[in-house]
Amino acid sequence: MIVSDAHRFVFVHVPKCAGTTVRHALTPFHDQAEAFDRIADLPGEGETDLAHLTLRRLERMFPEMLDKVDRYAAFAVLRDPLARFPSSMGERLALQDGRDIGHMTLSEIRREARGVLERLLDDGEIDAPDLTHFQRQCDFVRLRGRRLVDHLVPLERLDLLEDAFAKILPRAVSFAQPHNARLGPSRRARGPGPADRISPTQAHVWRRVAPTGIRRRAANTLFPRGY
Repeated sequence: MIVSDAHRFVFVHVPKCAGTTVRHALTPFHDQAEAFDRIADLPGEGETDLAHLTLRRLERMFPEMLDKVDRYAAFAVLRDPLARFPSSMGERLALQDGRDIGHMTLSEIRREARGVLERLLDDGEIDAPDLTHFQRQCDFVRLRGRRLVDHLVPLERLDLLEDAFAKILPRAVSFAQPHNARLGPSRRARGPGPADRISPTQAHVWRRVAPTGIRRRAANTLFPRGY
């Protein structure tokens, strides 16, 4: 999250929605004591990813920041949830287990995806640290049915976000993302693997990794709630 009192804006970082790219570009304008870019062990909260705080958790832990979300110009980037899910899977596997999804078989990917989906269908798991990147997008922009983040931009149109910030900042910022920057030369050199055959940018990943029963339950339960 980026909060600027000087320019009266807040950028709310929704996981797996180009938030790191945007946050890095806006960091020079962040003027709060807390950087909101770390994992912290907080009393009463446990291990908490301060970079990805839902509005509910922000209200509980940093109420003065929630007030700024409400009063300042607040921005967030959102993404098609079916495209976001496989991206979140790759991030979880890398951070929690040190595994590269590109080296996994389709059966291994399916098994991991099914386990995550079953947990997401249980509301009690939403705040689990290893599910940070699966938190509902709506929970970063709405609180108790009220929308607090007033400027929402689709991932595919970061140029609109650049235009918006051009009106409130003293200099232009760029949110350009290097193509396949995370893959690195070794990934590109070794040729296609299972993850390449189910490109994480396409919704058919969802159909490949999730069995019909879970897919139907998730479609009716998860995605309509803002994933």
